[in-house]
Amino acid sequence: WRVLWFLRNYCKMSIEGILDLMHRRERDLEAAYKETHYLIVKQKGAVCANEHYGPWNGGANHSNKSEIARDLAENAGAEDADLVKLWPQIHFELGWPPELRGVEGREKFLRGLSESENVRVKGEKAADKKWCSIQKAWSKSQDRFIGADLYLGSKMAI
Repeated sequence: WRVLWFLRNYCKMSIEGILDLMHRRERDLEAAYKETHYLIVKQKGAVCANEHYGPWNGGANHSNKSEIARDLAENAGAEDADLVKLWPQIHFELGWPPELRGVEGREKFLRGLSESENVRVKGEKAADKKWCSIQKAWSKSQDRFIGADLYLGSKMAI
């Protein structure tokens, strides 16, 4: 701030200083993570937010997920054992009405699976060194449904 004062008052420069609050906020947040031993939670969050970027920063996971979603949309039936098992959670996350709790809902889900944003969009990579990156990745992943990811993941493991 002394340099700013010198340039503005002594050198008669038209200059204005802006306090960088984001830098301070991020440093305080990082210190709080370390002090409360929640740094591991933040790191696990980054791993989960970047699951679509693996392995080795490639896009193979996302490509596999998209391919499996297209295949399931075309070939899977509403009576698929994994889908039936995960359906209560998927139905709840989608917020669909009770009428779609049965076979009709599962069929509708399968038809729209390959076009869901979860499958179409790879998303932004969350990096520990980019400010607010992990928070942004989590906020954008609110549309991503855990049940649908579990269902796709169960088919990827086969």
